[in-house]
Amino acid sequence: MNKLYDRALPAAFGLFLLDCSNSNIETFALEKDKPVRINECTVVVSVAYSDLFDAAVSCDAPASAVHSQQWWGPGIEPGAFSLSLGDCVRLRSRYYCVIEMSPPTLRLTYEASEDSSSHILKMQSP
Repeated sequence: MNKLYDRALPAAFGLFLLDCSNSNIETFALEKDKPVRINECTVVVSVAYSDLFDAAVSCDAPASAVHSQQWWGPGIEPGAFSLSLGDCVRLRSRYYCVIEMSPPTLRLTYEASEDSSSHILKMQSP
């Protein structure tokens, strides 16, 4: 058989298996003014447009504060930042990337290694 074919087929099959194994990756649809807990952090969308949205994040508040007036916990309310399709945000050791804009949807894409190295593991293509 063709040597290129012999190498390409197993590689393609391996990519297919890799993709199937990631079918249960964490995904979160966000709604304006509705706090959502993601990886022990609270994310709130304040403004959503067709091409970007503004969100604020707090990883300091307990899960019990998610539906309270002060969802961010003690201190001042965190400032918002803009995200658009393909952008990623770090929530503790995980990176969640925007995969859809209507509604704004985040998916776990990368995870920092647990050791002291600076390696990032790819979980899913954004």
